[in-house]
Amino acid sequence: MNPIEKKKNTEISPKLKVVDLLQEHPFLEETLVSLSAHFRMLKNPIMRKTVGRFATLDDAAGMSKIPINDLITKLQTAIQIHDPMQAAQANSGQKQQEETLKKIIRDLHNGATVDEAKHRFKVLAKEVDASQIAVLEQSLISEGMPPEEIARLCDLHAEVFKEGLSNAGPLQVKDDHPIYNYLRENREAERICRNISSLLNVIGLSSEKMLFEKRRLDLLLMLKNLSHINLHYTRKENQVFPFLEKHKITGPSKVMWMVHDEIRQQMKACIITVESGTGLENLAKVQTLLRSILDMIYKEEHILFPMCQDVFSDEDWRGVKKGENEIALAWFAPTENFSLSPSSFEAPMGTLPLDTGALTLEQIRLIFSNLPVDLSFVDENDEVQFYSAGPERIFPRSPGVIGRNVKNCHPPKSLHAVEEILREFRAGRKSISEFWITIQSKFLHIRYFAIRDAQGTYKGCLEVSQDVTHIRSLQGERRLLDWNS
Repeated sequence: MNPIEKKKNTEISPKLKVVDLLQEHPFLEETLVSLSAHFRMLKNPIMRKTVGRFATLDDAAGMSKIPINDLITKLQTAIQIHDPMQAAQANSGQKQQEETLKKIIRDLHNGATVDEAKHRFKVLAKEVDASQIAVLEQSLISEGMPPEEIARLCDLHAEVFKEGLSNAGPLQVKDDHPIYNYLRENREAERICRNISSLLNVIGLSSEKMLFEKRRLDLLLMLKNLSHINLHYTRKENQVFPFLEKHKITGPSKVMWMVHDEIRQQMKACIITVESGTGLENLAKVQTLLRSILDMIYKEEHILFPMCQDVFSDEDWRGVKKGENEIALAWFAPTENFSLSPSSFEAPMGTLPLDTGALTLEQIRLIFSNLPVDLSFVDENDEVQFYSAGPERIFPRSPGVIGRNVKNCHPPKSLHAVEEILREFRAGRKSISEFWITIQSKFLHIRYFAIRDAQGTYKGCLEVSQDVTHIRSLQGERRLLDWNS
């Protein structure tokens, strides 16, 4: 190599082929071998020319069970130790590219055309990966650009980088992986969108209102079926975004959540329009909705999910998978048996592990003391074991009630009802009983719940009492914060 010629600085990304990495940095062979015995095959010339030629770092991470982020960090550290100057040059080049990409986005927001932005991007680089889009959006937000502004033009961002993103190819996941179910839902959403689009074309060929009325019910049913995609978005918001935030990636999730809400509003408006029968002149709203959903599918499969594959650990994916049972899928039943090693979650020291997190005793006490309901728990032996000590209890309680038989805590006139509830709960014939009464102008809602373990064995009864007078008086909606009412 000419002494004054600059070394090629290949960016170390999940899609980088192992053979290309080792061609530029031969010393990394020893680094890889030291990280996992699986990489010893690289010392075999035949394996290196076959497996190494096609395997990416993402494949290598999966084979060695090393999280891809950790693997890339270790390789970058090894390069920096071996050749600090080259590492600095690579970092400088990457920073310069990021700044140029950010300028393209800023100019787009300031009125530049998509074609102009595409041309500048094509000159800069032939491809861009999902993590770079995430870094760009997050960096712009940290520099002061409102997430709402990025959400407003995020479709144009994807359009500018579309050619580079498409080079990555389709996502490859097993059928028990959480991403697989998101992909299934996307294919179903696309199918429904195609059917709606075909129906719109039929209706649009005629200006006869009679034809619209004839097909209005079909269109309405299709839209209501498509509205199940809200479950898809809700799972992303509650199960995918939190794990991105765990890895300090917050910008893309903020932007995408805003777009979800826009789609929800569009869906609601379209259904109301078609239900009311005023849809013939407003069918463009439905077409806009379909475009929004299809654009979101593209952003998921070319930006969000590839980025998640790059950064999520097995433990993260287990958490994502758990959400399928908590929130459910759109149109499908959850798949079972996610093929990862058992969870190794350990509650932080000083906390009690619960099914959905871990709390200290102090936190548990504060939660029970501030609930807007009264709680009392009676065990399987009909003895009172707990009551919540909120600031405004509906029915007075004192510590002397603990350990007392619940039958002795009620006046004789209501004892028969208490005994019947406990008898039906214990026998498994009933699980809920409720009453509502008015006392001193307060409307009280009192509910009893049978408590059973995972095997269905009766473990006691939970009483929940609430003053719902104010709740019953509410009318309309309040969507904005108002401290004065």
